[in-house]
Amino acid sequence: NTNVATNPSLKWLPEDLTTPSSSTGPLGPQDGLKYVFLESSFGSAGNSAYLEFPEFNTSSLSAPQVKFYYHMYGATTGKLIVERFNGTNWVGMDSLIGQQQTLTGDAWLEKTVSLPASASVKIRFRGVKGTSFTGDISIDNVRVQQTPPTPATSNVTFNVDMNQVTQ
Repeated sequence: NTNVATNPSLKWLPEDLTTPSSSTGPLGPQDGLKYVFLESSFGSAGNSAYLEFPEFNTSSLSAPQVKFYYHMYGATTGKLIVERFNGTNWVGMDSLIGQQQTLTGDAWLEKTVSLPASASVKIRFRGVKGTSFTGDISIDNVRVQQTPPTPATSNVTFNVDMNQVTQ
């Protein structure tokens, strides 16, 4: 993956425990050994850092989606934007704005974003710094996969014999 920013000091960093700043970030990874987070102690409000992934071959997927876990705890949390490259420009597909958890120990939340059906897809995460150091944005377990089929709804018919209804 590629890690670039509008301010070189604002970066996505790997971590295995809690983030260095107090009152922000998770206790540790959602699952596994590491996660990445946007360290909001650096840069200026509104600066962006991009975590860009290699192109995914999605030719075998009829309805691709990107699924990931996020943790956005901190009073000054900015934005997390999921973007895809359309061949010319990066286009925002979905975003999360502001604090999404209220404590460091809160569970990670899962996000799913539909992708267009194509031979390949290139995605990146854009983290936008909030107003202070209590705005770390964390992501973990990013995967591109086939959208699971919607469970079939069954047609259930209930027959009620109105002669059997009592008062």
